[in-house]
Amino acid sequence: MSIHGSFIHGDNFKCGENVIIEEDVVVGDDVKLGHNVTLKSGTRILNDVTLADYVKTTGICIIGNGVGARTGACISKSVIINDNAFIGPEVMTNHTKNVMHKRNLKEVQLITRIGYGAVIGSDSSLVAGLTIGDNVVIAAGSNVYKDILEPGIYGGNPIRKIKDVDPDYILKKPEGYRDYEFDIELLRKYLPKWTGF
Repeated sequence: MSIHGSFIHGDNFKCGENVIIEEDVVVGDDVKLGHNVTLKSGTRILNDVTLADYVKTTGICIIGNGVGARTGACISKSVIINDNAFIGPEVMTNHTKNVMHKRNLKEVQLITRIGYGAVIGSDSSLVAGLTIGDNVVIAAGSNVYKDILEPGIYGGNPIRKIKDVDPDYILKKPEGYRDYEFDIELLRKYLPKWTGF
């Protein structure tokens, strides 16, 4: 286990074995980490969050209240997950659209947003810079390469709407709820090549 001295956590924090928590990580109340979880610098986790075994963050991200992430999910830097979303096992989010390795290209960092009550199914992959809307359900094994804003169940390759979501399945946002955004100083520190400055 390796937990940096700067780590801040709220009440009722629980942590499995072989967890790595880097500098400048903050988590709220009632957060539970499974075994072999890695939280990289800039990670912000709110309250009532469960990260299962082998979940990792790769840098600056926001994981909202009531979020669950299952075994092996990768929450890349520059990802914002709003409240009550679910991230399935082995989900991969990405933080850049261009592979820079050995290439003379201008790096662009993008922000991916996952909406309130959204569900990302097992083994799905999201390209960088997407917006997944509130109560959108992504079926297992999907490759998501475009914004999906309207509630519904989406899947396949290429991804398409399969059917509407049952109205009883919709989680309603509390009145006055505001989607999360990164603090500008965190962006300057961890995403200096973000295009929105």
